Amino acid sequence: MTDKRRKMQGQYAGAKARLDQADEDVRRTSGRRLTELMDVPERQRLAHLGDPTLTPEDRASLLRSVAAKLPPPRARLFGRIIPAIQPSFRLRRRLIALIMAIVPIAPGLIWTAMSWKNTATMYMFQRPIRVEWHEPSGEPHPVIVAAGREVALIDHLSGRSHLRYWIAGQGYATAEFNPAWSGQ
Repeated sequence: MTDKRRKMQGQYAGAKARLDQADEDVRRTSGRRLTELMDVPERQRLAHLGDPTLTPEDRASLLRSVAAKLPPPRARLFGRIIPAIQPSFRLRRRLIALIMAIVPIAPGLIWTAMSWKNTATMYMFQRPIRVEWHEPSGEPHPVIVAAGREVALIDHLSGRSHLRYWIAGQGYATAEFNPAWSGQ
């Protein structure tokens, strides 16, 4: 058994020596190839990064040599030179969140504003006044409104107000009105 064992150990030692020799040959071949590639322009070096004759260490050296020759990154106009003009990512994200919060609420706010604007208050005349009503059909109808009569007054921000009077079965009759006309 010992002879077989010695013979086997001798074979393993020979195989290990051949393996070490092959590794050394690969390193030398890769080193020669790296030296050749270092003499060519950077663009060609970049094309040979996947060369199978290079070891991972030599491939990393080739990559570092190409990276060292690259120009430094150019400064962007926004963000470095004029940072106050370009909003930051966080500010943009907050602005988008604000818009996303307002968009669903906006129709309700618009509806509320329109309702408020068109909600009438009751107005009572202290003395008789002549008002030209425009009936729902569109035809004008001058009427003298008696004192003590209540009508719906819609106050507009423009300073012009409108009176509304409900006519059963037809709709609202409207009239332009200035409260100063009534002397109140």
